Amino acid sequence: MANGENVAVKIDRFVNINSTVRKEGNIYRALEGEKGFPTARWSGREGGYNILVMELLGLNLQKYFELCKLPWQGMKSKIESRQRDKKLEVKRSITVAELCKGLPVEFSEYLNICRSLKFEEKPDYARLRNLFKNAFREQNFTYNHMFDLNDVSGICKTSPENEDNDRCLPVTLPSR
Repeated sequence: MANGENVAVKIDRFVNINSTVRKEGNIYRALEGEKGFPTARWSGREGGYNILVMELLGLNLQKYFELCKLPWQGMKSKIESRQRDKKLEVKRSITVAELCKGLPVEFSEYLNICRSLKFEEKPDYARLRNLFKNAFREQNFTYNHMFDLNDVSGICKTSPENEDNDRCLPVTLPSR
């Protein structure tokens, strides 16, 4: 921006009135001043695009999502409904084992438990939390209240160098 402030900018093509960026701008304006929500600096239409300029709350989360590509990410089709159908088919056909390949077994256990729940059934939240607590310990991660957004992995791992301080060391995640 002209004042030197770093901002986040979201853009989508103006195809129809139901633009995600436009809706998001309306939501941010309605929530302005509420704790934890960015302030919309400007939103509108410029040329063939809907644009939202908002307060930058942190680093771009796209970097974190790139670490774990989902099979339906990046699927493209010129016709939006066809793209949606292709993604839906992949989501329906993929097994939990395929989706969680390379991840600790607790991820597939979690998804299988969730999938087995009846609509009215209340999840056993303590059991589900313990799945991940156990995986966290088995992976030798340390719970030091740190989530270092400057580290691409965003994960802290125990090592002799950081056992007594709050410094995060990068962790190599399994490739997918």
